[in-house]
Amino acid sequence: MEKSRITGKVILYILAALLLLLTLLYLGVTVVYFRFFSRAEAKFLVPGLDAPFVQQGFDYVEEQDAYLVSGYMNDHSASRIYVRYDGGDTRYVELKNADGSDYTGHAGGICHNGGYAYLAGKGGLEVLTLDDVLDGGYATIIGRIETGFDVACCSYYNGHLMAGEFYRPGNYETDPSHHRITPDGTSNPALITLLRCDDSAAFGVVSTPVAAISVPAQLQGFCFTGDDQLVLSSSYGFASSYLSYHRIDLDYVGQILLSDTQVPLLYLDSTTLTDSVALPPMSEEIVYRNGQIYVMCESASNKYIFGKFIRGHQVFAYRQEDNH
Repeated sequence: MEKSRITGKVILYILAALLLLLTLLYLGVTVVYFRFFSRAEAKFLVPGLDAPFVQQGFDYVEEQDAYLVSGYMNDHSASRIYVRYDGGDTRYVELKNADGSDYTGHAGGICHNGGYAYLAGKGGLEVLTLDDVLDGGYATIIGRIETGFDVACCSYYNGHLMAGEFYRPGNYETDPSHHRITPDGTSNPALITLLRCDDSAAFGVVSTPVAAISVPAQLQGFCFTGDDQLVLSSSYGFASSYLSYHRIDLDYVGQILLSDTQVPLLYLDSTTLTDSVALPPMSEEIVYRNGQIYVMCESASNKYIFGKFIRGHQVFAYRQEDNH
């Protein structure tokens, strides 16, 4: 009996220590990222936390009042797109290639326009019908838009499909022609390219770029705000993530050759930066809605786990300070 009481006390001590540790982690991350959390509101749980799903892409379909979350499966099964309705109902579709086989690609980013959904991938964008994604069950890739570079993230804005790339030296290289010296003298190693949307074109997009934006490394997502600032989500590994707000400065426009066509190149650097806020690691794609930036992280996925203890399990909506 005495041994049983001792064992019970040890278990209670361990549980108390774990509770204290989790409380300290929660408070610690809140203090470290106070500026972000002081203006951020927890909206809902990141979809797919109960599966071997690694969250990557994030989009909002206003007509359906639904969020789309794309990603790959850590067990190498078919990649998924979760559909999370604003009322809370959540379902997912498994992705299929045109031949019926499982699509197991990275599914790094997702956006939509009209009846199509676009999925960031190696060498371009995979195309699905939006109805197929929203119906549940399976969604089949019906085509592809070649970009000539690996697409890490994507977004739709003002009649354009925008495809961005991720750079990190050594393991995520980009074409040397994409490396550009910016007006402030720094080097940007990646691009966002703009493709014009046209209902009469294949899959609703003219595949020849019409413009490009020179961006810093480690781009995970981007979106425009209501006042036409371009916000970048950047992160890698266990380091802090950042939301960086940039104004589009048409006084600094160069040229770049893409798909045998010279197109305007806009630069983002310290001369266009209006605000930057740090947040916990592993931010992915972002969505602008109702004056806020909705941020989703992959840190709470079962692949990484640690985000479950530092508030990475929730989608947060961040409102920029009024003086910016």
